[in-house]
Amino acid sequence: ILIGETVVSNTRWFVRNWEAATLGFCLLVVGSTAWTSLALGQQVPVFATALVVLTASCALIPWAFRWQASLTAGLLLAAGVDSVLVHPASPYLGPLWFALLASSAMSLAGSRLWGEWRAALAATNRKLEESEESQRKLLEATMDPVSLVRFSDRRYAYINGAFRKLGYSREEVLGKSTAEFDVAEFLEPADYQEKLATQGFAQNQEANI
Repeated sequence: ILIGETVVSNTRWFVRNWEAATLGFCLLVVGSTAWTSLALGQQVPVFATALVVLTASCALIPWAFRWQASLTAGLLLAAGVDSVLVHPASPYLGPLWFALLASSAMSLAGSRLWGEWRAALAATNRKLEESEESQRKLLEATMDPVSLVRFSDRRYAYINGAFRKLGYSREEVLGKSTAEFDVAEFLEPADYQEKLATQGFAQNQEANI
């Protein structure tokens, strides 16, 4: 089963249908365990497998709530069939069902919370991208030369159109450090660096261009 899942996961079909494939794989694992347990007249292995699959799927699989609900229903069905057909019943059947139902409720709640968090994160990323694009358009529209330099390594990350009109191309500037390519020589560089480090910005600095 694991070898087949590994092979399938490397295909384009899996990329498009990974939720359904993962659901089928989980149900196949639990189903095979239930079949073996029925043959051996046991109940604990089915519940143990269901608990592991529920916990792992909620924590590791980033799918929608409906997939988690479908998986939970399948696991409960497998446990129910095993409980009805296996005789004599395990003396731990009551606690096993309590643990499975509690785990099912927690996994469904966790899946819903994870879904809401992922939706909120996606919305935040969209807003950041829109804001970044808006700021980029404003910088491109300004008549003043503007350059952005990363504070961590002092390398140019962006130059606007007005900067390029000074005679420099993106290829000449981007990725270069201020030591390699610097168009501004600050009269008080120590004060400039200190303000950047402590405040995150510096203003009213005199420089020779």
